[in-house]
This record gives sequence, structure tokens and C-alpha cells, in this order.
Amino acid sequence: MRRQYLPRPRFQISFSFFFLLGALVIIGVLGGSTLLNLHLIGKSSFVDPAYQPIFRQQVESFRQFFLWNIITFPLFFFVLGVYLSYRLIGPLKRIESWLELHLLGVEPPYLKTRKGDELEPIVRTSARIFAKYAKKFKRNP
Repeated sequence: MRRQYLPRPRFQISFSFFFLLGALVIIGVLGGSTLLNLHLIGKSSFVDPAYQPIFRQQVESFRQFFLWNIITFPLFFFVLGVYLSYRLIGPLKRIESWLELHLLGVEPPYLKTRKGDELEPIVRTSARIFAKYAKKFKRNP
């Protein structure tokens, strides 16, 4: 069976987008405020004039590092968002198809999840509950 990384593309892309947006806001606010403060410190009398060229060079290095991260981090955070949503959507799809089989009156196989899926405890408990009631209904038709 081929693995489908975007079983619910609309949800997963919006989840990843908002995950990415949150990360960019955090990085932008922290990095931007740091750059602004360093710029203001460099213009003030806090830095000895003899050290100002070194200070400006270090601020410029930080600015380049910050801009490089703003450019490269979106891809990383978007892929991470897709992965995290995949770990959430996978079990939901399994639960949905498993419940559909129950509604059709078919005896579905035991519901399993991958190790590390976000909904693993819920899936395990649901499977036990359905197994318990299935035994009860088989005894009392």
C-alpha cells in the first residue's frame, strides 16, 4: 500500500501554513527586536568609539544570519507542519474507516496505529470499548 502524506490536503496545508506563520511571527519579533535594539545601541554612546567598527561588523553578521534564517526556516517549518498534521490525520482516517465498517455491520480488524501517532491512546481505548461491546452483543443477539 502506497503511503499518502497528504490524506487531507486542505486541512494539512492550512495547519502547516498557520504553524509556519506562528514560527515566522516568533522569529520575526524576536530577531527584529534584537536587530532594532542592537542598531539603537550602536548609535548611542554605550559603545566605545574605538569598538564601534567591531560592534557594527558583529551586528551586520547577526543581520545576515537572521535574514538567512528567515529565508530558510519557512521550508523547514512547513515540512514539519505537514509531518505533524500527518501524524494527526493518519489515525483519524483509520478511525473513520473502522467506524464505517462497524456501521456496515462488517467485523473490522483490530484498530491499530503507528507507534508515535498523536491519537494512539484514543485509538487503543476506542478499540477496547468496541471489542467489549461486540462480545456483549454476540452473546445477547
